[in-house]
Amino acid sequence: MDKTKKSTKSILIQYLLLALFIAAVFIGDKQVNIWLGTRAIENTELPAIEFSQAMVQAKQAKKPVLANFAAIWCPACRNLDNKVLSEPSVRNYILANFQYVRLEYEDKANRQWFDQYGISSFPSLLMINADNNRSMEVAHTTDIPQFLAQLQAFVPAE
Repeated sequence: MDKTKKSTKSILIQYLLLALFIAAVFIGDKQVNIWLGTRAIENTELPAIEFSQAMVQAKQAKKPVLANFAAIWCPACRNLDNKVLSEPSVRNYILANFQYVRLEYEDKANRQWFDQYGISSFPSLLMINADNNRSMEVAHTTDIPQFLAQLQAFVPAE
């Protein structure tokens, strides 16, 4: 009986240690992805503003909004930031022709916009007109000319 108690206690300790290890790996992985996501966002050098502020500025400037629905921990979002949005030709085109806004899924204040526009995957880039209507979704690509062509198709020729 004494041996059974020790055996049971030993098994419980092993399970507890395994659970702690799994929790540490999960938390560490999430923190690493958040850190990498933050660096990728910074590399884009695009403005960080709230959605309502972006809509006001877009109306004043008579520009559509390019809304980037993303999550800081999302590898595909980080890929888009690092390979496309941080590219100077893309960034300059966005700044000249759109009011850019990034909406983070982790920010509870943004959840209403995810719901309103039916966003269920990351990243999702939408063109939103001055009347706050979804006009066009930008297909996810890391091909710079293809990405720019999608943006250019939305902007009226002058």
